[in-house]
Amino acid sequence: MKKINSIFTTLICIMVFLFVGCDSQLDLTPNSQLASQDALNSLSDLETALTGSYSGMQSRTYYGRNLGGFAHMTSDNSLIPGGAGSFLNFEPFYQMTYTPANGATATWAQMYDIIARVNNVINNADGVDGVEADRNRIKGEALFIRALAHHDLLRLFAQDYKFTADAGHLGVPYITVSEIGSPSRNTVAECYGFILNDLSDAIGLMDNGSERASIDAPSFGSVSAAKAIRARIYLYMGEYANALTDADDVINNGGFTLAPYKVDDGAGGVDLSQIDSWSNRAPNSESIFELEFDEQDGLWTTSSLSRLFKPQPNGFGEAGPNLDIVDMYTATDVRKNWIIEVDGQNFINKYPDNDDVLLNFTVPVVRLTEMYLTKAESHANLNQTTEARDAINNITLRANVGEITSSGAQLLSNILDERRRELAFEGHRFFDIKRLQLDIVRNDCSLQNNCTVAYGDKLYAYPIPQEEIDANPNMEQNTGY
Repeated sequence: MKKINSIFTTLICIMVFLFVGCDSQLDLTPNSQLASQDALNSLSDLETALTGSYSGMQSRTYYGRNLGGFAHMTSDNSLIPGGAGSFLNFEPFYQMTYTPANGATATWAQMYDIIARVNNVINNADGVDGVEADRNRIKGEALFIRALAHHDLLRLFAQDYKFTADAGHLGVPYITVSEIGSPSRNTVAECYGFILNDLSDAIGLMDNGSERASIDAPSFGSVSAAKAIRARIYLYMGEYANALTDADDVINNGGFTLAPYKVDDGAGGVDLSQIDSWSNRAPNSESIFELEFDEQDGLWTTSSLSRLFKPQPNGFGEAGPNLDIVDMYTATDVRKNWIIEVDGQNFINKYPDNDDVLLNFTVPVVRLTEMYLTKAESHANLNQTTEARDAINNITLRANVGEITSSGAQLLSNILDERRRELAFEGHRFFDIKRLQLDIVRNDCSLQNNCTVAYGDKLYAYPIPQEEIDANPNMEQNTGY
């Protein structure tokens, strides 16, 4: 685990390059990002710093737009609709022409900024006086965020866990101390070990009655949120028994229930209650961890994930669904309502904000549906056919598409197809393609290149930003860039 320096050179350059440029030897850490130990001397100070970390996760360079945009556009679900806006910020990610100079630089910097913030909380918490349960909760939530942010970095900037037999290929620097240094990259195996340790520590600290009531406050870390993310981690690692244990724990003991998709509205129509709750920012029965956006978030909403998907004039409409995913929804599948047609073009309507001016909406980070999908996939990989069917049919019956009755390899294929339908446009597809070691195959594709990309291609790992390479002599670039 590493100290940090040059990663934040990238962040500083983003803020000041218009005025003074950026010296590759710059060795600064802004006080606003790395507060001194003296600045965090009360529980109130820790709480304020933790709140700032959650706020940072809302940035359009992270969960507010980019992470979900990247996962969609660099996948087999994506298309730039005709009549899209003029910005086309995600065009290089759809075309898969990103380079160290035009890649996910701001997202790299934002994630490490958040990691620096929570490190201040984690490393100062034990020395602060106050109620132990409150201190434990604050530190536990900070550990949860640190684990989540590092895993998101891995999902973007490293090849998948099973890319090499021992996961000894390059991961990202796992930063736990925000001090001057030039960090090198940990291996993927090391990173996953650190992530699991942070999540286990977070659960231990919060699992004593000190956590916030997760059902009522899904915008904060909790025991259930940490276990849900740990289930995701184990699934990425192919450790299906462990993934199943955590998914079952959340399903059976978290107090969550699957939110309805099809409700009679009195006129024979459908009500996507779970998705509707994302537009009015009201926690629903399956929200485990989510981020809410409203008018207080300024540009994070006007340049948000909702705007990325929404057609003009109230959105940019630059990230649409291709026919590959559109055609996966049958006529009776209520989820087809997540896609709308405007002037002959398909657009994504999974984040239907409740105000075209203020753009209030919620981004789900992990919800109960994912736990059922993890449970089903894990059972199938463990050759537990009946249990796998039972788990996946909780999802299919809710969507009004009937039961899955297959077995063996066909059952696993059906489960993965359901995962693609159910979690479409939520920031999963590219990462699922990677962890499953699939090729990217776009049949509905107008590109000259990269309609098909073979698994293992360099493009499966985004390039490390050039600013980071220039500033940090210990930083290695991904192969091929």
